[in-house]
Amino acid sequence: MRIALVSFIFLAGCIDWPDTGNAPSLDEIESWPTLKPIGEIIEPQSAANLTADDQLNARANRLKSQARRMRREIADRDDIEALRDELAR
Repeated sequence: MRIALVSFIFLAGCIDWPDTGNAPSLDEIESWPTLKPIGEIIEPQSAANLTADDQLNARANRLKSQARRMRREIADRDDIEALRDELAR
């Protein structure tokens, strides 16, 4: 295994590597992006969002509702399709 690794390294040195050119200097690149204070970014989102407890309670209620729908009796093919439609919402 070591011989294969060493052979691969030596063979990689024999390859003609493509010329990638020079990296652009900072003078050639446009100006740096303007950084906004984190408060301006987070506050509008957090005002619209529910608190973590409210989100957790809403998710738990959705899951309980889905479980109630899944527990009902299925008699025929139409009931299965109706259940699929309800769960897809």
